[in-house]
Amino acid sequence: MLLKNIPIGFFILQGDKIAYANSELCRMIGYEIERIKGMKIRELISPEDWKKFLKIFSAPKKRRRSFELSLLHRDKKRRVNVKIQKDFTKFKDEGICLGTVMDIDSIERMADEILSLLGELRSFFEDSKEAMYVTSSDGKVLNVNPEAVKLFGYKSKENFLEANVKNHYLDLTDREDFQKTIERNGYVKDYELTLKAKNGRLMDVSVTASVLKDEEGKAIAYRGVIRDLTDHKKIEERLRQFQKMEAIGRLAGGIAHDFNNLLTVILGNTEILLRKTKPEDPFYEKLKLIFETAEKASGLTSQLLTFSRSKSISQMNFNLNTLIHKIGRFLSRAIGEKIKLDLFLNPEVACVKADPNQIEQVILNLALNAKDAMPEGGKLTISTDNVELKESECKFNPEARPGKYTMIKVSDTGTGIPEEIIDRIFEPFFTTKEKGSGLGLSIVYGIVKQSGGHINVESKLNEGTTFKVFIPASEEMIDDISKNEKKEKIFPVGKGRVLVVEDDPGVLEFIKDVLESSGYEVSTALNGEEGIKIVKESREFTLLITDMVLPKMNGLETAKEILKVSPKIKIIFISGYPSNKISQIYEIENAIFLQKPFTPSFLLENIDNILKK
Repeated sequence: MLLKNIPIGFFILQGDKIAYANSELCRMIGYEIERIKGMKIRELISPEDWKKFLKIFSAPKKRRRSFELSLLHRDKKRRVNVKIQKDFTKFKDEGICLGTVMDIDSIERMADEILSLLGELRSFFEDSKEAMYVTSSDGKVLNVNPEAVKLFGYKSKENFLEANVKNHYLDLTDREDFQKTIERNGYVKDYELTLKAKNGRLMDVSVTASVLKDEEGKAIAYRGVIRDLTDHKKIEERLRQFQKMEAIGRLAGGIAHDFNNLLTVILGNTEILLRKTKPEDPFYEKLKLIFETAEKASGLTSQLLTFSRSKSISQMNFNLNTLIHKIGRFLSRAIGEKIKLDLFLNPEVACVKADPNQIEQVILNLALNAKDAMPEGGKLTISTDNVELKESECKFNPEARPGKYTMIKVSDTGTGIPEEIIDRIFEPFFTTKEKGSGLGLSIVYGIVKQSGGHINVESKLNEGTTFKVFIPASEEMIDDISKNEKKEKIFPVGKGRVLVVEDDPGVLEFIKDVLESSGYEVSTALNGEEGIKIVKESREFTLLITDMVLPKMNGLETAKEILKVSPKIKIIFISGYPSNKISQIYEIENAIFLQKPFTPSFLLENIDNILKK
């Protein structure tokens, strides 16, 4: 059984005949065991090696010897190169010859395969884009691949082999914990550590490794793969910050919505009282103070809505260079004489589609922010350029998207922003200044996001800060910016029937008072269903004013139902927190949108405009 199953050919010769051959020998030369038994040995030896065979086998029978020759395959076409070791013994007083046969070609092929595999393993180790290493248990570096050399900042592999991994730990207790874990389990998978490169740069890494042990079970070496997670961690942190800003934006928008309803009532009724109060009245100045304070509060909610990207904007196509030149003189006065203003504007810069007033505010806010960072003076540089972002360039910023952009770069030589707060600078009400609301950069963030772009910031302490604003490039024709400017108007006495649908009783009463005092006939409803019922009972309404956010059915749904009953009615939608349905408003003929809070004069102006269409 042993001879039958060993992976080496074996035969027994009695005289010149084969008395036994095992399975492996038969496999080598293509015979069945029954067929080969009794054959003469000459039938199996290649003719060119027969004399060599005779000479060796006629040697003294007590002498062991190994030699190489070729056997004939059964098909008589092939030769099988083998190594034979012969021995002579006696069995039942009869001399017999024993021989083992090894297929040289097979061994060489196996050796070639092993060498090839070793080459592949060596190539895998050397060419891998993952840092791979082998270290002793006491920290000596035994082997590293080029990627590990690069990751840890060494000039060469030889330099790295002279080092000890303990020098790359931020805290040696981390090394002790790592050793305990890997020796207890035999391996670690995705084990996270903070390590130091040769130049002191900190790296967040993930280690997958196994332990090599001696016969006594003692750890003698560790081998594994190190992945640099530093950039991945930064992306995760930016994504968390992005999600945080989105949540803050929704919260700010919700607060602004409710606050705008309150301010609409305060501003509106105060303006009405001011109209009815003479300047010499002792309460006139107090009413004026209330009105002015409410206007400031309205400005604050407007800024919150800008940050939350919920403020209605008027977009148009314009050239950034034209806008910057237009506000250049004002910028120079705003930043003061101690700060030098340099403009580097690419004359081939693409136009953008945005609100020019808001982009002007972005540039102004960034300039004023730079001024505060340079109390002793310095240089402010504003430049424009065309930029095309690839997919690979957007992976570190979850807010960025590939495409063509027009970039505004605002750089200063100021004090810089500390690394620990740089991710918070766009949060509303976050500020390090003694004065200010902390909404300046929040407004910048909101405007840029609402314009379809994103903003990056780079800063070093005492070296300055650079803001890069990316706004999608537009290929449409440039519009006339001057047509966006407001003009003062005089409002005539109103005429017509108006239906007001508003769920806030205070706002509803304010609008009713303003309209009735201006000559309009007014009906009111607290929800859409009630408003539809009123129109069905009397179809002679000239204008519908409806809040966007209503119980049960929203303002857009209410308006569409009323249009079925009264197709010629004109519509003004109002809201303190515009929803994503704003764009659908402009699909309705003879409809406009007003942002809360608004004053009586602003409301009457827009009513007059829409009724004249």
